[in-house]
Amino acid sequence: MAALALGLAGVAGANAQTVRVQAFVSESTIGTEEILAYSIQIENAASQDVTRPEAPRTEGLTLLQTAPSTQMSTSIINGRLSQSLSFEWRYRPNREGQARIEETAVVVKGQTYRTAPIPITVVPQSQRPATARRNARTRLIDPFNPPTTTPDDTPPASTIDKDDIFIRAIPSASSVFQSEQIHIEYQLFFREGMQLRQSRLADSWDAEGFWREELDVERRPIPQTVVEKGMRYNTIVLKRVAVFPTRAGKLQIDPLKIEAEAFVPSRSSNPFDQFFSFSPRYEPVEVSSPPITIDVVPLPAGAPESFNGAVGTFHIEASVDRQNVEVGEPIQVEVRISGTGNIATLDPPLFTPPGVFEQYDPQIRTAINRNGNRINGTKVLTYVLIPRSNGSFQIPQVEMAYFNTARKQYEVMRPEAVTVRVTGNASAPAAALTSSMGLPVDDITGILPEAADWLPTDRLPLHRNLLVYLVLLLPLAGLAALRVYTAR
Repeated sequence: MAALALGLAGVAGANAQTVRVQAFVSESTIGTEEILAYSIQIENAASQDVTRPEAPRTEGLTLLQTAPSTQMSTSIINGRLSQSLSFEWRYRPNREGQARIEETAVVVKGQTYRTAPIPITVVPQSQRPATARRNARTRLIDPFNPPTTTPDDTPPASTIDKDDIFIRAIPSASSVFQSEQIHIEYQLFFREGMQLRQSRLADSWDAEGFWREELDVERRPIPQTVVEKGMRYNTIVLKRVAVFPTRAGKLQIDPLKIEAEAFVPSRSSNPFDQFFSFSPRYEPVEVSSPPITIDVVPLPAGAPESFNGAVGTFHIEASVDRQNVEVGEPIQVEVRISGTGNIATLDPPLFTPPGVFEQYDPQIRTAINRNGNRINGTKVLTYVLIPRSNGSFQIPQVEMAYFNTARKQYEVMRPEAVTVRVTGNASAPAAALTSSMGLPVDDITGILPEAADWLPTDRLPLHRNLLVYLVLLLPLAGLAALRVYTAR
């Protein structure tokens, strides 16, 4: 009974899911001798709730059967029951050129769903890959009227069409401010049933003029099934990257290229073609995404003095490890900057402690979160201050300005200051930091407690003493006497 109840609960959960109706074709480009399969798939609906749809109207195509072939499938994914019902019709092209399958109405539980129309391109059969030509001949040869000529079975270099596999690059924006974050997602689309192996980057991907940060992606992604351009594809995310433009102007991001070996199953409905094909199972393929052009706008004028290039949305906090210290004891000031933006390239904010404190360069710790579609994280700066005088002081005096991309304006952040009380004798640490002459090296000194020796001011100044000048003339007199003596 428990198992039965669990099974009924799973069915109820499946019925509670959103109904999805989509239409797709076997090929968007076909030859004049090929057969086109058109399918409608209804997901998350029981078969008794679906009214069988009518074959859609077409232009340039002839319907081969009135009643569609029906297929019902049930699967359990992550403990959830999923049902899928599909209807399929087959068509033959009437002529070369453009054809079209119009929209279809599907009724599920009294609610009408409409599919999108699908355009079809019909080309001469000679322009189709060798497998398509062989499959077309297999379907259309009349055993009572065999062909009089032997067809050319020489396969071309590749049977993989450009619509079989491609890469789509999706940037989050095409026009941004300088240093504003953009994320780009590269999605690989490949036809349902196609298998890939030994995939790798074809060359080094570059984005000149951008600071780049890689975003996390699944190492072994599970392909998702989608309908694209009227055909069913599997899609996975190849790469996610966050880029920050470092200069203004029109900047271009290079295409992402991959190399792989692909296996394309036979498109024929004949099971002998699918299982007894003598063509190579895997073929080399190179795919690249289109390049991306980003229009980068310079930041507006009027930036505050404390602006250091931060662009995004940020929050700043500051704290001190203690508020009561003795003169000469160190204080640690921690400034924490968090938010979304170019957190890795941020310069330290403007920090001006009172002059009685000796300041050292900060220790910097950066933590970046690469999950999701945007770079965010935290940068922590730890300053060490040593007071050289007593008193009460406001710490920290920190200010940081950034350009808010959401509001498109500059904003200034000033965390609340804390009062620090410094006690003790201010002269004690000054005696420890003295030069060889006994002079203090700090820029602020205490009062000297020792008594000074004063000199009387009635003495004759040195520059008015005649004896000093006589002493300076003695060397000259000696040189003159030596000159006279040697001249004799």
